[in-house]
Amino acid sequence: MSLFIIFSVFEAIFDFSYTGKSQNKTLEPGYYKFEVWGAQGGGSAYTQSGQGGKGGYSVGYLNLAETTTIYIQVGGVGKAAVYRLAEGGYNGGGCAWSSDYGDPGHGGGGGTDIRINEDDIYSRVIVAGGGGGGGEDNEMGGYGGGLTGGGNSAGNNYPGTQTSSSSGGAFFQGAHTAWDGGGGGGGTQGGSQTKPTGNSEGDSNGGSGGSGYVYTESTAKNYPIECKLTPKYYLTEASTTAGNQQITKPDGTTSTGHSGNGFARITVIDADFNYLILDNELSVNGFGNRCANVVVIKTVLTGKNIISIANNAFKDQSCITEVKIPETIRKIGSSAFENCENLVNVSFITSSSLISIGDSAFKMCSKLNSICDLSKVTSLGEYCFQGCSSLQSLSIPQVTSLSNSLFRDCTGLTSLNLSENLISIGTSAFQNTTFSIFNISYLNKIESISSSAFKDCFNLEEAYIPQELDSIGDNAFENCESLRYVNLPFNLKSLGKFCFSGCRNLQQIYIPYSLINIKNYAFGSSGIETVLIHSDAVVDGYAFYNCTFLKRVEIFDNAIVMPNGFSNCTNIQKVVVYDYVTLFNNSFDTISSSVFYFGTTDVCYPNTAEELARINSTEIYVRNEYPSDKFCEIQIVKCTSDSVSSSKCLNTPYYNDMQRLVLRARRRR
Repeated sequence: MSLFIIFSVFEAIFDFSYTGKSQNKTLEPGYYKFEVWGAQGGGSAYTQSGQGGKGGYSVGYLNLAETTTIYIQVGGVGKAAVYRLAEGGYNGGGCAWSSDYGDPGHGGGGGTDIRINEDDIYSRVIVAGGGGGGGEDNEMGGYGGGLTGGGNSAGNNYPGTQTSSSSGGAFFQGAHTAWDGGGGGGGTQGGSQTKPTGNSEGDSNGGSGGSGYVYTESTAKNYPIECKLTPKYYLTEASTTAGNQQITKPDGTTSTGHSGNGFARITVIDADFNYLILDNELSVNGFGNRCANVVVIKTVLTGKNIISIANNAFKDQSCITEVKIPETIRKIGSSAFENCENLVNVSFITSSSLISIGDSAFKMCSKLNSICDLSKVTSLGEYCFQGCSSLQSLSIPQVTSLSNSLFRDCTGLTSLNLSENLISIGTSAFQNTTFSIFNISYLNKIESISSSAFKDCFNLEEAYIPQELDSIGDNAFENCESLRYVNLPFNLKSLGKFCFSGCRNLQQIYIPYSLINIKNYAFGSSGIETVLIHSDAVVDGYAFYNCTFLKRVEIFDNAIVMPNGFSNCTNIQKVVVYDYVTLFNNSFDTISSSVFYFGTTDVCYPNTAEELARINSTEIYVRNEYPSDKFCEIQIVKCTSDSVSSSKCLNTPYYNDMQRLVLRARRRR
């Protein structure tokens, strides 16, 4: 379970002495230290009387998330009396009755407690037990708790515990006695009184002490069912000390137990930062009361290492200009510094142990230009640096997966050192960055580039991709309008929709044989001038939509071009087909181009015949070896005919070019 605390830089103290009545204080949200000292039992005022038991001590820390009124009840020392009632100390001390001067009575000491929201005994969050009253005949009263109040020196009593008051006492109230001697001390459970063994005019021993209590996650079960507290009031670093042990007194000295009236102290902690407790370590959870320009995180608080910066810790804090991180920090949480628009520099005080940075941690930190030493970081969350438009360089040699939108809109990024073990590039990871050349060809473990990875990289001119890559997602290079070169891997199996759409300067590209499907708009509105569709490939509708620079299309054996595959490609001058090509109505837009058939058979599918006739119904150019007079019912013209100029067949396209021979040889059979 995480608990909320604050690191202190100075302390304001409110002290509460005994007044005999309830006191109250309104506390603002923050972190507080509560200390209470129980009152001593009455005694030693007359001859033949014992000393009263010492009061106990309790301490704990409480975070308040909202303005809260607390009530402070400071216990009074028990009274001594002869021939009359010896009143118990204020706030729960038990009473005793004296029969004569030689047989005095002593009241038990009152407990000291602090109550939350209501002045009610079932709202007590911390209690220090009062000591028992001194007995007749020099019998000493029991000490206050502590987990358990102390017994008297005669040993024939029943001290209060965390869960039981034993005979005579009750929750809060110490036991009374009708005998000479001492009353029980007040506390969580009031101390019980010696069981009578004769009539009420007999002697009694000292009263036992009341128990102390601290309300924590582990002790809440000891509270009666009437408890009015909730878990948000659990104390941390809480303890209770019995009155027979060494305690620190309010004046800073030490003593065995607390003497005299009780006492309470509230220490208000004004903080630089808020923290969360994670097991036995701490996480920075943002500013305390003031926003600071320079965030300097320390290594240790109250013996606990500060190991992380929590989610949303400093989100939207425009005051921050610099962050200094200690070597103990291992993680920066999601949105920790998101939208810190004036943050310029992040550095480490000594060395770095940082291994993880969460989603959106520095998102929209538009002035961030330096973040030092990420050499041990293995994980960067989605959107981590999105919008860091001033960030110029970064080295992340241990990060093996670039998450979604990691560097999106980092328009100033010019230098990036990546891991040799990088295996994937996430969606929009580099969208709208300004690299002119992006070379990852040496990273041979990359398996995929996700959708929109380089979308809107308007300055990107050259992209070098590793040959081991087998997948490029939708829109991966969409609108990279300056892109003029990219090497598609020989074993590429998937190229997403809109992948190179809008790449107006991409004039040539090799489509590998392994790519059997060219998807919708994959090259739409690109600057491609020549397209070779390899054997067995399928061109989806609109795959080359609006390629107005496209002049020549070659379609190899068994390939299929779906309707509108080359829609709005109005400047195509040459269409070349090979054996068993399938075209559909409107595979091409309305064009008047030369048509070439460089296959060796006269087989023509009906759909193909209709589309070729729509393009050019007058003539079709064929290789010299073609055995028939027509192809697809269109009159042929052999390339060696005297009526055909050399430029028509021999210059472009080269049907006997080596590349074309290889492509045809690899077709499926």
